[in-house]
Amino acid sequence: MICEQTELIRSLRLVIDEKTSHEKALQEQVDYLTKKLFGSSSEKRTDDIPGQQNLFDEAEVEQDLSLLEEETVIREHTRKKKATHEDLFKGLKVEK
Repeated sequence: MICEQTELIRSLRLVIDEKTSHEKALQEQVDYLTKKLFGSSSEKRTDDIPGQQNLFDEAEVEQDLSLLEEETVIREHTRKKKATHEDLFKGLKVEK
């Protein structure tokens, strides 16, 4: 009888270990999805991965500051005056 109870205890411990590992996996999944859903949505990265963080900053780093262009000044736009009836019919004779 002791042997049977020992076997039962072993089998129950295996079941408990399986359930614990399954619960741990599910908790990790919930944590990941919660972080994905409610975490920061910015694409900025805080960790520095060599060769990846500054992948597209090569142009700014290698840019020669002495070749910067001057600001371009654009003159104001002037609108045409709207034509009035007097202007449109100025050369026509008027009959009453």
